[in-house]
Amino acid sequence: MSKKKAITGEATTEVRKENLNLQYKFSDDELRILGKELAEAQIQSRQLEDDRKRVADEWKAKISTKEAEIASLSNKVNSGYEYRDIPCEITLNEPVGKKTARRTDTGETVWVRDLTDSERQRTLDFSDGDAQQEAGAE
Repeated sequence: MSKKKAITGEATTEVRKENLNLQYKFSDDELRILGKELAEAQIQSRQLEDDRKRVADEWKAKISTKEAEIASLSNKVNSGYEYRDIPCEITLNEPVGKKTARRTDTGETVWVRDLTDSERQRTLDFSDGDAQQEAGAE
């Protein structure tokens, strides 16, 4: 701000220079440049928002996976067991008319059930007899 004084008879006039915040009309070139900057800023904003959503989705999936693991482990700890495929032997006619399932890892009897009709109809092994009949026919 600068000051300038002028003396004119009785009254003294003073002129000061200040910057005032007033309306400024952009030229066509300035508007064109501002339009390009606006478009670039919008594109960058959309890209940042897309990146944020992608990263949030990735983290959400990771969290969901870990929560599922926690639930599974919690159930195992709470119940004290889980179901697994365990190799077993099924013995037919032990006891007679029944079948017995035993674990091969511990030998524990899993169950004893009645034989089904198809299990009662045991197949006969004719392989040795067929060979003997064929040898005798020759």
